[in-house]
Amino acid sequence: MKKSINFLGALTIAAALTAGFTACTNEDNILEEQSAVQSSVYHVSIPANFGGAETRAVTFNETMASSTFATTDSVFVYNVTKNAWAHNGTKFLHLQPTNLADGGKSCTLSGDLTFCSYTPASYDITYVPPVWTPVTVDATDTYKLYYKAITGNGLTFYYDWQNGTQNEDHPAGDDDSDYSVSHCDFALADDVTMTLSGNTLTLDDHVRFTNYGSMFRQRLSFSKAGSPMTPAPTAIRYLYLTTEHKIFIDRDRLFDRYTGGREVRTDDEMILVGHPSVMDANGDVYFALAFDNTELQNGDKLTFMVEDYNGNVYTGGKLMPAAGLQNGKYYYGTLEMEWQSQRAVPTVTASDASPVLPDNIDNCFFIGNGATISGNSDGFFCYTEEEATVTLTGNGTATIENGYPFLIGAENLTINLASDYTIDVSNLSDDAISSWKNLYLMTTGGSHTLTITTSGSDDCGLYGKNYNSTNNGHETTTAVDVTSQLAAPGYTVTRSARVDGPDKDSDGEPDYYTWTYTVAPSPFTAAAVGKVIGADGNIYDDVATAEAAPTTALAMIAYVGAQPGICANGLAISLTDAYGYNATFAEATGNVIIPSWRIYHPITGGSWRLPSEKDWQYMMWGYYTDTPAAAPVGTIKSALTGGYYWTSTSIDEDNAKGIYYDGTENSSIQSLAKDGAWHVRAVFAF
Repeated sequence: MKKSINFLGALTIAAALTAGFTACTNEDNILEEQSAVQSSVYHVSIPANFGGAETRAVTFNETMASSTFATTDSVFVYNVTKNAWAHNGTKFLHLQPTNLADGGKSCTLSGDLTFCSYTPASYDITYVPPVWTPVTVDATDTYKLYYKAITGNGLTFYYDWQNGTQNEDHPAGDDDSDYSVSHCDFALADDVTMTLSGNTLTLDDHVRFTNYGSMFRQRLSFSKAGSPMTPAPTAIRYLYLTTEHKIFIDRDRLFDRYTGGREVRTDDEMILVGHPSVMDANGDVYFALAFDNTELQNGDKLTFMVEDYNGNVYTGGKLMPAAGLQNGKYYYGTLEMEWQSQRAVPTVTASDASPVLPDNIDNCFFIGNGATISGNSDGFFCYTEEEATVTLTGNGTATIENGYPFLIGAENLTINLASDYTIDVSNLSDDAISSWKNLYLMTTGGSHTLTITTSGSDDCGLYGKNYNSTNNGHETTTAVDVTSQLAAPGYTVTRSARVDGPDKDSDGEPDYYTWTYTVAPSPFTAAAVGKVIGADGNIYDDVATAEAAPTTALAMIAYVGAQPGICANGLAISLTDAYGYNATFAEATGNVIIPSWRIYHPITGGSWRLPSEKDWQYMMWGYYTDTPAAAPVGTIKSALTGGYYWTSTSIDEDNAKGIYYDGTENSSIQSLAKDGAWHVRAVFAF
C-alpha cells in the first residue's frame, strides 16, 4: 500500500530543520464525510467551503483523493455554552452537505437538530440509567463542529492513524473502507457563533475546519557508527514515538464523548505506529498525533524508535517547537536514525519452506503444522491455531519477556527437537511452551535436550492437559522419567533435577527455575514385541541370543506403548510361571510368590508384579477393552500355555478377574473363584 502525500495548489513548504520541526506555512482546511438527517427543533443552514488555494490531495493506491464535500458527509455539533450535543435522546444528529458547488469545494451544511445535555448513569445505590435532557439554545451560544468523528450512535474517534483507514464497519460514503490520510483526518471548527432567528440558526461567514492533530512526513535515513547503514532497511516493522513529558493525547479518545471538548491525555509513554508498509520506498513515514501543549516544557523532544525485519533497532529525535506541535499543521523533515542494537530474530518457515514474518505489533509469528523455528530469538513468540508438529532447530536460544510462552498451541501440539534448544521465559512466564490441549515431545537425528528457565515451578516449564501441575509431579525436584506423560509414540523423555536460581524474591522463593528435558528415540518399538529381555536389562532377538551374551533370558516383550499408570514404554511377561504349581488368588497376591520371584529373578530396569486386568489386555490384545475373546498379539503365544491366569484385579469377596487362553488363538477375561488354583505369571513395566 503506497502512502505519499502530495499537496496541490498554492501550498508552500518550509525547509526541514535538523534541530526541530517546522510546520507548513499554510494551514490546511479539513473536509467532511458521513450521512443522514433527523427532524428536530432548530433548522441549521451554514455556508462552508475549502478555498481553492488550500486544496490538497493524497496519493493512495495510485488514485487521487481531493478535498471536496459529498452529500454523504456528516458534521456533528456540540453547544459549548449549554454543554449539549445535537442529539434526539436516542442517537447523535448531524448536519449534511447540500447545494454542492465548485466541484464540491463549497456547500451548505444543513439539518434539523435538537440539543440535549447528558447525565451519566449512576451506580451509587441502585442503577439509574443515563439521561439526555433537551435544552434551549440562545443567540449568544458558541459551538464546536466535528468532522470524521462518529461510528454508530456514539461519538468515538477511533481509526488507524497510520493506515489512514476508518472503522471498517462504518465506511464514510464509499464502497472501499480504506481511506487516504486526507479523508480520515479528524477536524474541528471551534468558537462558531451562529445567528438565531426564531428556530433557525445561520452563519454569515463560512465554517473553517482545522485538523485535530499534527500531520507528519519524516524521511528517515539509517546509520551505524556515523556511516550509512548497509544495506539500508527497505521496510520497518514498527515505529515508536515518545515524548519526555508524556504529552500525547489519546488518539482513540480525542474528546470525551459526552462532555465535549475535553481532551484525554494518554498514560502511555510510547505511541505505536505499526504497519508493514509504515515506510515507503523513499524512507518516508506518515503519521498523525495530537499533543497537549499545556504540558510542554522547554527542551522537550519527540523521539523515534524503529525496528526493521532483521531486528535492528534505531533511534533518533527532534526538539519540539517552543509553542508545541500545532493542530492542523503539517511537519516535514529528514531524520537520521542511529543504530543501537540488533535483536535476534528466529528464522521461521512454513511447512512448504516459505518464510513467515512476525506480526508487526505483537512480535508474534503465526504458524501452522509443519513449521520450523530455527536459531536464536529475542522477544518473539509463535502461535498456532491448528493441531501441529513444530520443529525447533539451529541450537537456538529463545528469550521472551512479555509474559507469553515462547510457543503456544490452541490444539494438540508436538515439539520435534532437531537440535538442542534453550528457552528462557523467567522474567514473567511460568511456561515456555503451552498447549491448550495435549503437548508431546519427539526428536529427529538422535537424542536432544530442551532446556527451560521459567519464573514458576508448578508446570516445570511446559503445559498441556496431559502435563500440568496436577499430574506432572512437579514436587519431585530430582530427575524423573516423564515418558508416559510427554513422549510422542516411539520416544522417551527424562526431566532433569530442578535447578533453582540463586536469588530469592519477596516471598523467599527462587527467582527462577530450570529444567532440562532429554528426548530420545525409544528402543521399544512395535518390532520389539516378541523379543526377550535378559537379566542385564538388554533386549535380545531370542533366548539363544541372550544366553550367548551371556545372560539369562527372563521375559518376553508383550506390549509396546506409553500408558499413564500402566507403563512408560511397554510391558514384558515372564517366560515361565512364577510358581511351580497353580495357586489360589490369596497366594498369587500374597507376600510369597511375586516377592520371591523378584529376589531370585532380578532384572535391570524393572520390578516384577502380578499383572492387572489392564496389563493382560494390553499384552494379549494390544489395547484395553471390556470386549472378551481376542487373539493374542505378536509371539506372546509362545510364552504361554493354555489355561487360566490370575490377574491382580478383585471383583468381590469370592471372585477375581482372570484371563483364559485356549492355547491356540482365543483369549478372554473371566470371573474366577478366588479359592481356585490357576497359573501365576509375573510382569514388569519398562
